[in-house]
Amino acid sequence: MTMRQAVLLTLALLSLGIGVKQGFTENYQMLKSWSYSDLTDFSLSSNGRLLIYSREGKGVEVFDRVSDSLRPFPSLSSASLLRLSPYDGSLAAVQGKAVSLWDVEKASSLWESPVSGGVSDVVFSPARTKLVALSDQGARLMDLATGRLVKTIPADRVGVGLNEKGALVYAKGSAIRELDLNTFQELRNSKVELTLTSLKVRGDGTIGLAGWKVYYNPLLGLDKSPTFYLVKVYDPDFREILNLKEVNPVSHLELSPLTQHLFYSVGTYLRCVDLVTGEKLFNISSDKEIKALRISGDGKVLASYDGLHLDLYELQIGVAASRFDAQVTELTQGLMAGIGQRELLGKTLAVAGVSTSGKAENEFTDFVGSILEAVLTRMRERLDFKLVTRSDLGRILKEQGLAQTGLIDEKDAPRTGKLLGAQYLISGQYWVLDKDKIRLTLGLIDVEKGTKASQSKDILKGTIPAQFSKLVEGS
Repeated sequence: MTMRQAVLLTLALLSLGIGVKQGFTENYQMLKSWSYSDLTDFSLSSNGRLLIYSREGKGVEVFDRVSDSLRPFPSLSSASLLRLSPYDGSLAAVQGKAVSLWDVEKASSLWESPVSGGVSDVVFSPARTKLVALSDQGARLMDLATGRLVKTIPADRVGVGLNEKGALVYAKGSAIRELDLNTFQELRNSKVELTLTSLKVRGDGTIGLAGWKVYYNPLLGLDKSPTFYLVKVYDPDFREILNLKEVNPVSHLELSPLTQHLFYSVGTYLRCVDLVTGEKLFNISSDKEIKALRISGDGKVLASYDGLHLDLYELQIGVAASRFDAQVTELTQGLMAGIGQRELLGKTLAVAGVSTSGKAENEFTDFVGSILEAVLTRMRERLDFKLVTRSDLGRILKEQGLAQTGLIDEKDAPRTGKLLGAQYLISGQYWVLDKDKIRLTLGLIDVEKGTKASQSKDILKGTIPAQFSKLVEGS
């Protein structure tokens, strides 16, 4: 029995008055399911209240989740593509060879603009000034207020996005490119080692990719070498924070606009991954291969379509990420309060390492490194300071015949800081309390004054956050 069949059976039993335990299963629960084989597209509002969908030859309808009501959208006939803006109440629709913008509340058209070639996606800028329609002709940049065509940029049809910097992110061949839309100067041209099938961009600049790669084995030959399907996520600086491998094609990809979650489908399965911890939060099974999925702007409502059923889910996710965030915040605030936030502005900080005693503790190295990098990331979000990288640190200490031994004494700080060109040093030590818990102490030393602030925290091991592994890898 699939998950949908189980949920529908539960709903049927409830309608008959038979007691069945209600609530969330694996962080989600089904709210509604419609049997449609003629759906052309659908979209969710930013708060997840509205689901708007189009059926072939039967027009467009709007479902209101709060009032549990369905109403027609009379001014708009069937559309091949629908996109509700994650930033306001406007709707972009594609009908034939035209893109139009609508006011959903008033059900009125704001403008219509001709477009050549089939449109595969439409995205809105976070600044609410531009709209991009991705078609066979490339990425068509349009003025959101008037629908006027500003420029067409050659781009592949795998996906496109607009970020908060006012830049267009798109794919061309094996490269991810970023274009400043004010000057039309290229800001990025980064190659990726996979054949791209999907690209998604969040407003903050986070990039999600899906594609495939042949892992060539000379003993098997090219035809028999295994092909893996990859899902990758990069932060706004194009540093990889997530890398997942699947044995079957990844057909759809979505980044939650306001929460740290990734959604994608593999065959009949719909998966959700926490971008902070790398943890797979749920795996929904459908009757048939999933054709499309959409996530609301607040990350709390999910809709999927498998060619026969349009399903609407309410999500309850983010618990693990919140726990990890709280631990990192406590450590960060303790260190910064001890030294003084203003003292760090414009200064150089070096990581002098984290140590422990005994071989048994070595299995926690990656986990401790992930916490340390998360603390540094949080500090850099609040303060502007330079950071001596792990690789630079190791090279300098090796040249001076010194070793990284964890916590540095105040008396050693002036010499170490001078060697590293740093005004502040951060180091740490940890002890294993049991198989799943450590006690971590981080110290932040003012090299010139010789003073130290320290903060200790007992932390459950859990899942290593995917994007916080650079320090232990020697980046």
